[in-house]
Amino acid sequence: MRRLKFLRQSANMTMADLERRSGVSRSYICKAEKWGNHLGEGQLVNLADALGWRYEPSALMDEIEDVKAVG
Repeated sequence: MRRLKFLRQSANMTMADLERRSGVSRSYICKAEKWGNHLGEGQLVNLADALGWRYEPSALMDEIEDVKAVG
C-alpha cells in the first residue's frame, strides 16, 4: 500500500475530500495510489499539506506495510 493511501484512509478522507483540500484531481490521486508517482512536485507538496505530512512529499509514494492489517 502506498503511504498516500494509508494516510488518506487513516484521516477518514475520501479521494473527493483530498481533492478538495489539496486541489489535486481525484483521478491523479487514484492513479498515484495504484501505480505510484506520476505527480509533479507541486502536487505532492499540496497532497502532503492536505494530509498533514511534514516530511519529504515524495515519500507519499513509498510502499509501506498496511499496519492496520497486521496483528
